[in-house]
Amino acid sequence: MRDHWSLPPEEAWRYTGPDWLLDGGKEPDLKGKRKYPGEEDRGRGGDGGRKGRDAVDPQRSGWSRPAAGWTKINVDGSYAEGTGKAGIGIIARDHKGVTIFTSWRALFGCTGAEEAEARACIEGLRLATQWSHGPVVLESDCARMVKALRAADTDKSDICFLIAEAREFGSTLPEWRVSKVKREDNCVAHELAQLARHNTSTAVWLN
Repeated sequence: MRDHWSLPPEEAWRYTGPDWLLDGGKEPDLKGKRKYPGEEDRGRGGDGGRKGRDAVDPQRSGWSRPAAGWTKINVDGSYAEGTGKAGIGIIARDHKGVTIFTSWRALFGCTGAEEAEARACIEGLRLATQWSHGPVVLESDCARMVKALRAADTDKSDICFLIAEAREFGSTLPEWRVSKVKREDNCVAHELAQLARHNTSTAVWLN
């Protein structure tokens, strides 16, 4: 990134949402709240929508580092029923908390929140097969997806083919597991998914 943008020293970085980075490192207004159009329409299988909130510094959040040698990949899906727009966000970090890659992708023709969450898991595991050299923990705040990926039997829901695709990517890794994370501790992936949906954009950044 430094080849293209003038960035502050890494030790001075404080995560306040992807818009801060895209603005070229300008100091954000930490007192304001970020809310994206359609955020109130974000469905989550009966779990309720998630309102815009203050950006969170990951060093002060409840995110926990994986075991030594493991990579933790946090994923999130965003879907607005009112507009049909959707996006996914992914961030991968090692056991030292160092970012390996981040990604956000706009989804087209997405049928709902569950599909968005499933596609976030697929993309996270797909990128892991390319850029993570070792065992992987896939972390999501969607209980439905965590349960489906952990299940030993074949999924028979409307998104069964997406569950199967995610498992297929996982099977190519040396080892992988799935864990549930609280929504407030999945803030980076959440913000990236919102960015993708709001701006209809797609990108992958490698550390």
